[in-house]
Amino acid sequence: MTPEEQLFVVTMEECAELTQACSKILRFGKDPESLARLQQELGDVMCMISLCMKKGLIDPAQLEANAEFKLKKLSMWSNILEDSS
Repeated sequence: MTPEEQLFVVTMEECAELTQACSKILRFGKDPESLARLQQELGDVMCMISLCMKKGLIDPAQLEANAEFKLKKLSMWSNILEDSS
Protein backbone atom coordinates (compact mmCIF):
# COMPACT_ATOMS: atom_id res chain seq x y z
CA MET A 1 0.00 0.00 0.00
CA THR A 2 1.36 3.42 -0.89
CA PRO A 3 1.72 6.17 1.72
CA GLU A 4 -1.19 8.03 0.09
CA GLU A 5 -3.39 4.93 0.22
CA GLN A 6 -2.46 4.50 3.89
CA LEU A 7 -3.42 8.13 4.49
CA PHE A 8 -6.86 7.55 2.99
CA VAL A 9 -7.40 4.29 4.89
CA VAL A 10 -6.38 5.75 8.25
CA THR A 11 -8.54 8.82 7.59
CA MET A 12 -11.52 6.57 6.90
CA GLU A 13 -10.83 4.56 10.06
CA GLU A 14 -10.54 7.70 12.19
CA CYS A 15 -13.82 9.05 10.81
CA ALA A 16 -15.48 5.74 11.66
CA GLU A 17 -14.11 5.92 15.21
CA LEU A 18 -15.45 9.47 15.53
CA THR A 19 -18.83 8.26 14.31
CA GLN A 20 -18.78 5.53 16.96
CA ALA A 21 -17.84 7.98 19.73
CA CYS A 22 -20.77 10.24 18.77
CA SER A 23 -23.12 7.27 18.68
CA LYS A 24 -22.04 6.11 22.15
CA ILE A 25 -22.79 9.56 23.58
CA LEU A 26 -26.26 9.50 22.05
CA ARG A 27 -26.91 6.00 23.39
CA PHE A 28 -25.34 6.25 26.84
CA GLY A 29 -24.95 9.93 27.67
CA LYS A 30 -22.20 12.49 28.11
CA ASP A 31 -20.17 11.00 30.91
CA PRO A 32 -16.55 12.15 31.34
CA GLU A 33 -15.15 9.02 29.69
CA SER A 34 -17.31 9.32 26.58
CA LEU A 35 -16.51 13.03 26.25
CA ALA A 36 -12.79 12.25 26.56
CA ARG A 37 -13.13 9.65 23.81
CA LEU A 38 -14.99 12.16 21.63
CA GLN A 39 -12.20 14.67 22.14
CA GLN A 40 -9.56 12.06 21.31
CA GLU A 41 -11.34 11.00 18.12
CA LEU A 42 -11.90 14.61 17.03
CA GLY A 43 -8.18 15.22 17.52
CA ASP A 44 -7.34 12.15 15.46
CA VAL A 45 -9.56 13.38 12.60
CA MET A 46 -8.01 16.84 12.83
CA CYS A 47 -4.58 15.22 12.57
CA MET A 48 -5.60 13.37 9.42
CA ILE A 49 -7.02 16.56 7.90
CA SER A 50 -3.73 18.27 8.64
CA LEU A 51 -1.80 15.45 6.98
CA CYS A 52 -4.05 15.69 3.90
CA MET A 53 -3.19 19.39 3.71
CA LYS A 54 0.54 18.76 4.15
CA LYS A 55 0.45 16.18 1.36
CA GLY A 56 -1.23 18.72 -0.92
CA LEU A 57 -4.43 16.72 -1.25
CA ILE A 58 -6.64 19.54 -0.05
CA ASP A 59 -6.33 23.30 -0.21
CA PRO A 60 -6.49 24.91 3.27
CA ALA A 61 -8.20 28.03 1.92
CA GLN A 62 -10.86 25.97 0.15
CA LEU A 63 -11.30 23.85 3.27
CA GLU A 64 -11.97 27.01 5.31
CA ALA A 65 -14.37 28.28 2.65
CA ASN A 66 -16.22 24.96 2.74
CA ALA A 67 -16.45 25.18 6.54
CA GLU A 68 -17.88 28.70 6.34
CA PHE A 69 -20.40 27.54 3.73
CA LYS A 70 -21.44 24.70 6.03
CA LEU A 71 -21.98 27.15 8.89
CA LYS A 72 -24.31 29.17 6.68
CA LYS A 73 -26.26 26.04 5.75
CA LEU A 74 -26.49 25.02 9.40
CA SER A 75 -27.82 28.43 10.37
CA MET A 76 -30.55 28.03 7.77
CA TRP A 77 -31.50 24.38 8.22
CA SER A 78 -30.76 23.43 11.83
CA ASN A 79 -30.83 24.79 15.34
CA ILE A 80 -27.23 23.76 16.18
CA LEU A 81 -26.05 27.37 16.31
CA GLU A 82 -28.88 28.66 18.50
CA ASP A 83 -27.90 29.73 22.01
CA SER A 84 -29.45 27.26 24.43
CA SER A 85 -28.85 29.33 27.58
